[in-house]
Amino acid sequence: MNTTPRSDSPAAGTDAIVARIHDAMTRAGLSQTALAGRAGLSKAAMSRMLSGKRGIGAGELGVLAVALGVSVASLLGEPDQTPQRSRELALAARLAHADAEYPEAQDRARELLEVRDQLNGLVAAEATSFLKIEKLPSPSRRHIDQGTELAAQVRSELGLGDEPIEDISALVESTFGLMVAREPLDTDLVGLLVTDGVQAPSGAAAMALALVNSTDPVPRQRFTIAHELAHLLFGDANVVLPDYRDGKQQKHEWRANDFAGELLMPKGGVQALVTELGVGPAGSELHGEDAELLTCAVAATFNVSVKAAAIRCNRLRWLDPDEKERVKGLAAVQLLRRHGFADFAKTVTSQAGEIEPPATLARDALYAYTEGLVGLGTMARLWHADDPAALRRDFESAGYVPAFN
Repeated sequence: MNTTPRSDSPAAGTDAIVARIHDAMTRAGLSQTALAGRAGLSKAAMSRMLSGKRGIGAGELGVLAVALGVSVASLLGEPDQTPQRSRELALAARLAHADAEYPEAQDRARELLEVRDQLNGLVAAEATSFLKIEKLPSPSRRHIDQGTELAAQVRSELGLGDEPIEDISALVESTFGLMVAREPLDTDLVGLLVTDGVQAPSGAAAMALALVNSTDPVPRQRFTIAHELAHLLFGDANVVLPDYRDGKQQKHEWRANDFAGELLMPKGGVQALVTELGVGPAGSELHGEDAELLTCAVAATFNVSVKAAAIRCNRLRWLDPDEKERVKGLAAVQLLRRHGFADFAKTVTSQAGEIEPPATLARDALYAYTEGLVGLGTMARLWHADDPAALRRDFESAGYVPAFN
């Protein structure tokens, strides 16, 4: 198949190609600027191409096809005689060529995407409808307002009220299609987001995977998951976005933190705790024992770290900056025990370092395994197991035995 644009009637041919590119952009939910970024082209060059002021070379057409997730043939209007790559494999391929700042984590994300693609051909997909974010907060607003406004919108759309979110992993996967895997990562990473860049306002679900550092205590992992969801919804990631433990001071990181704070610790829920605990007069900043008690109650009620709770209480003006720093500097376990939260104190020190694949991926893999559609090799890849025989015994004890009829 000839994939070089025809030389006869160049203007007419280019106009038709440009029209197909615009159609593909609409389907993918990509703006002209976003497509330029994904294709590695300047905004000026993209503008001239899509306005018909210059031609599109064969090499450029190939780059645009990859960025759009379509074939060159489809952009040329020719019959597509080559198999279409799945979005999982397309993202895995892009990830393999991205800057490898954290190669082990990125290789693991690629491996999970490849297993997802393998299972797609074996297990019937469930009909799924993800939540659409029709309009993002204005970028002209402060980062704190953008983050809290979007989180409040998500809570409202899902009817969560001011109640704690019990299972944040299940929520983000079932609502937004963000797969969450828990893995031991580099010590300076709390999480890693991998996505093909489709944003929620387009109405299409993103192909997205978040790796969360499972050596962190569970309350810290929950905050990381909410933080990664913010990056996905705001379109902060271009293929891969690491989240560093030192919290690099960038606007999109602050915004993601404020989103996670409101999503996990809603303002109304914190206000209800203040009333229930009877600490301080309405609208006043708390100090000493009252500040510590509120922080501990927020942490235990919403299953977040003491540090995250102190920052949130400061954002809501229940703690002044000095009191926030003082409470953050206290030993979390002793603080929680002293204020009557001994059971929750155990969760802030547990660091299991488990390997837990995304829930839907694990479910489909176990089904395929028991049906004899995949073997132990695939399961060992998914659970990162060095001893397939031990993994088989674990499956057997849990009732997962392949059928070979």
